[in-house]
Amino acid sequence: MKTTISLLTTLVFFLISCSQPEEKKAIDAVDPIKANDEILNNGNLNYADQIFADNYRDKGPTIIKEYANDMRNAFPDLKVSVENKVIDANTVAWVRHHTGTHSKPFRGFMPSGDKLEWESVIIAKLNDEGKVTEEWGASDIFQKLSEHSLNGTYQYLPPLEGYCVVNGKNFIWTTSNIETGVKLSEYGKMNQNGKETEFTIEYSNLPDRVGSTFTTRMKEPSGDTINWEFLNENKEVTGNGKALKVKN
Repeated sequence: MKTTISLLTTLVFFLISCSQPEEKKAIDAVDPIKANDEILNNGNLNYADQIFADNYRDKGPTIIKEYANDMRNAFPDLKVSVENKVIDANTVAWVRHHTGTHSKPFRGFMPSGDKLEWESVIIAKLNDEGKVTEEWGASDIFQKLSEHSLNGTYQYLPPLEGYCVVNGKNFIWTTSNIETGVKLSEYGKMNQNGKETEFTIEYSNLPDRVGSTFTTRMKEPSGDTINWEFLNENKEVTGNGKALKVKN
């Protein structure tokens, strides 16, 4: 995806720069640097009213406000910067660099608590009033979210054997402890808050475990291996676990 974005950036800027001089009528009404700074960095969502047309994607500036609000909630320390700004005729293009800690759900991905870094390439079409009517773009954000998300299939590592599947707020696992011989087949709900995740068991082959909860805290990964700690109600470590992520 990184290579794709780089190639797209090069192509977009090449095509715009090849426009004939007599066709150029640069519109200064939209400044990508100021717009991204106001809306995404400063949280001034109403600034979208000044630069997006009422017919933008049939919803007007509202859709931008909703997207920006969702992103700022999911990444409370979000910082963006604009690079390679190009304005030509009724077209504006730029590259936006983002950093932020994934702290709340975003586009179906549960928060990982990790600091993410991603890029987007945006091309905007302006009307005669200098307001954005259409946009096209590409981003590697979903690749980064997937790489850092808990969503996926895991293979437990000793002393556990078995597999676990996590999808959004749901989990299902089947495990066997090679030291104690205890076998579990369970599913339920999970609530992630940064590095800590609370699991609530809704079904278990051991009926006494139904309705019980426990909390884990993620540790720094080691290659493709994820590591976690089991915590008691006082946040004290009571054990450790590890698994290999085999599929996103």
